[in-house]
Amino acid sequence: MLKLVIPSALVVGLAACVSSPPRNGQCQPELAPFSFGETSNWLIIVGSGGCTDTLDLFGAMMESSSLTQPPANGTAFVQGTSYGYRPNPGFTGKDQFVMALTGRSNAGTATSKVIVQVQVKQ
Repeated sequence: MLKLVIPSALVVGLAACVSSPPRNGQCQPELAPFSFGETSNWLIIVGSGGCTDTLDLFGAMMESSSLTQPPANGTAFVQGTSYGYRPNPGFTGKDQFVMALTGRSNAGTATSKVIVQVQVKQ
C-alpha cells in the first residue's frame, strides 16, 4: 500500500495503488495516493464493464463526497468511500471525471479534488 505523508494534512491511500489489467471490475489506480486538502490526479484502466472500488482512509473519516464533473463518455459515481465508472456501450479511449472528497481526523477537516483520468480498453 502506498501512502503519501504530508504532516499538516489528512492522509489517505488506496487499497489498490498500482495499475494492472482490469480485474473483477475493480478500479485499479496507478500510484494514486492523495491527501485531504490537496488536488490529486489518478489514472485508472478499465474494461468495457467499468469498475468500482473503495477508499482506504487509514483511520480518517469521510464527511462528504460528490461528483463535481461527470465523464463525457460514461457514467461515474461517488458515494461515501465508494466510487466507480462505467463507459458508454462501445466506447474505448480516454475519459475523465472529478470528485470532491471531504474528510476529518485528528489533524482537522479538509477537502480534496481528485481528477480521475480513465483509459477504457476492450
